Amino acid sequence: KYLNTVNNCIYKASDTVAVSVLGSALTTIIVFIPILMVEGLVGQMLRDVCLSFIFAIGFSAITAIVVIPYLLKKFLPEERVERKENIVNKVMNKLTIVYGRMVDWTLHNRKFIITICVVVLVLTVWAVMQLGVTFIPSTDNSEFYVNFTFPSSNTMEKTEQQLDKAEELIKSVVPEIKTLMTTVGSSSGLSFGSSSTNGSIRVILTPVADRERDVHEIMRIVKYTLDENMYDTEVNVLNGGFDNLVSYVTGGGGYALTLVSEDMELLYSEASRIADFLKTDPEVMSVSLNTSYDNFSAVIKASNDYLSSLGITSYEAGMTSAILFNGVDNGTFISSDNQRFDIRIESDVTDQMLSEDLLSDLSIITSDGRCVSFSSIADLEIENAISQINHIDKANSITINCATTSENTSNIVSRLNTYLEENPLDKDVTQRVAGVSKLVGEMMGPIFIALAIAVFLVFMVMVFQFERFDQPILIMLTVPFSIIGVALGLL
Repeated sequence: KYLNTVNNCIYKASDTVAVSVLGSALTTIIVFIPILMVEGLVGQMLRDVCLSFIFAIGFSAITAIVVIPYLLKKFLPEERVERKENIVNKVMNKLTIVYGRMVDWTLHNRKFIITICVVVLVLTVWAVMQLGVTFIPSTDNSEFYVNFTFPSSNTMEKTEQQLDKAEELIKSVVPEIKTLMTTVGSSSGLSFGSSSTNGSIRVILTPVADRERDVHEIMRIVKYTLDENMYDTEVNVLNGGFDNLVSYVTGGGGYALTLVSEDMELLYSEASRIADFLKTDPEVMSVSLNTSYDNFSAVIKASNDYLSSLGITSYEAGMTSAILFNGVDNGTFISSDNQRFDIRIESDVTDQMLSEDLLSDLSIITSDGRCVSFSSIADLEIENAISQINHIDKANSITINCATTSENTSNIVSRLNTYLEENPLDKDVTQRVAGVSKLVGEMMGPIFIALAIAVFLVFMVMVFQFERFDQPILIMLTVPFSIIGVALGLL
């Protein structure tokens, strides 16, 4: 009729669950300790999460075995308590009976249960292999970026006009817009300087709860609309939030492939061929190369002998050309109130397109005071030039970046591999994984090592807890079956 006193119940309950609570907490905490040692971007992202779990679980264990018994002893009256049956006790008693029957049936049908578990595990592993792989699931942060690369002949005024046109097009297909911010001369990434061939628009949408379409659907519509109406412009649409950070760190989101070769022209030709194939892929929204031959280089060739006969040194001709066509920084002026002003020498033809007519209009003053036309002392040659040269292990490299319609790039990789089997790369060109795939590949090794160490540490904790090896081994054998729950959570 009567249970023990409250104090005795507290002592007995604490003594019964203390070892289990500590063992459970330690086996959970110890999993996160090796992950704290992982380096790189993944380590930086997971470190704070691991520390949060470690402190939360650690303090919850202390609370369970120290604070709660103390509070119970402090506030519960010291008297004998009559056992009362309530609905909770009745339900728990029935669950205990049902659970006992299930365990008893399982123990009498061990072969059948083991067979079913193994079959389900094999099917689960097969299902997981069919699932796509992504670094971190893309999220809807109610914002995205549109980056533009305009023709090299564009002026700032022309770029502003085209960005105004792009704004109107975006507004016409995205009624969910809350704010638009346009930047002329740079993209959405970290950039230094300004260029008339670049521009970007940041689109902030209404909250997710207030719209029917998600950001990925809106991005696809914006990309299609801009491509249809701005045919001379390269358009890239990137998701905002953490996706934008990953895109910047990996050199572009979606799928990326790097080609390496000593021969730059051959390398560009092969990269262009693969880019043209990827543009036909149904899961690829846009394709871009991190370099191109759409730039022009103006080469002014002058004769040293002729310059000398006019009393002009090569240095004077070179410095004059630099000031005329590019502008030259010439120090800093500090005013009386300590304000700093950069000094730059430019001409009215700086950043203009070079031509023979422009050279004829320019003149250079000789040592004897004569004005000599620039075109009479130099020849102008306009050549196609590459926008930038990237290197990997001292060899030229070009990275092909694809903006994809989904996070899973396995289908794109499969189709590209089939194409390369039928149309192989030149023997002097090699390919390397790039972008998010490269980041995932680099992080998998350290992650697997950390998990292996964690499993070993968990096993040792259980050995110390049970003071034997057979029971911990049996418990660890159930770990692979946890993939069944993981797979169900990913479906």
